[in-house]
Amino acid sequence: MGTPEFARPALEKLHKTHEIVGVVTRPDAPSSRGKKLYPSVIKEKAQALNISPIIETNSLKSDEVFNELKALNPELIVVAAYGAILPKRVIDLALCINIHASLLPAYRGAAPIERAILAGEPYAGVSIMKMEEGLDTGAFALQAQTEVGNKSSEELTEELGELGADLLLSALEKLEAGSLEWTLQDESHVSYAQKIDKREMRLHPDLTQREALLKIQASSDSAPAKARIFDRNVRVLKAQASSEKLEAGQAQILGKRLVLGAKDASFEIVRLKPDGKSEMDASSFIQGIRSENGSWGAL
Repeated sequence: MGTPEFARPALEKLHKTHEIVGVVTRPDAPSSRGKKLYPSVIKEKAQALNISPIIETNSLKSDEVFNELKALNPELIVVAAYGAILPKRVIDLALCINIHASLLPAYRGAAPIERAILAGEPYAGVSIMKMEEGLDTGAFALQAQTEVGNKSSEELTEELGELGADLLLSALEKLEAGSLEWTLQDESHVSYAQKIDKREMRLHPDLTQREALLKIQASSDSAPAKARIFDRNVRVLKAQASSEKLEAGQAQILGKRLVLGAKDASFEIVRLKPDGKSEMDASSFIQGIRSENGSWGAL
């Protein structure tokens, strides 16, 4: 059971080592580029691997979907960012294992990777956990971590997806050998990763340099870091700290560099995407701007 890119490595590696009796994913949905419907990453991969059936549903609550799942007679259900709550009767069908993209009990919930970046965490990770009715409350068996560094949310998602898939195979080897041990989560260290709201990611001059850079690093197609720079609406894809002395809200072109002033310091735009145009480097963006001094602000 999975939907986005994070789940792809697990599907591929399970296909090589185990019998997959079915795949559950979210239905085709419009992308950020328009109203055309696109299949999920997992649907595309399952089709490429000739796995069937592929059950597409936004909810697992109906009797029809439950009966489809029951008919598959699974020995194990693996969940990786499926995107919907599993009812108790589905969890009870078989041992249900989840690949969760955090070091539980930290960052339970929908957006653990993005929340870890926004919080400035030095490490992010994955946990192999046993699913139960609560939100990511089950015991975990294995965990692995990686440095966040300057990795974007997309880069970190890809890395943790691979890490989680490898960890899953290790867990299944231990499970088959009867040596898999589960650890209860420490409730005193629980934190939650609520879904990212698009408004949270808006860039504005009242942010500190660090806050702005973390928003840009954590942004995604579904919640992009956007601003209005030199009277142009843009999505900022990559940026870095700058030592230039600029006032908050000031935008300045310095040679081939584009620097913005934040509340306490400045930051340099490295890559961006103007509305209606393709991604480009800052040097390409500023070619059409006549003045070296301007302003920037929130959309």
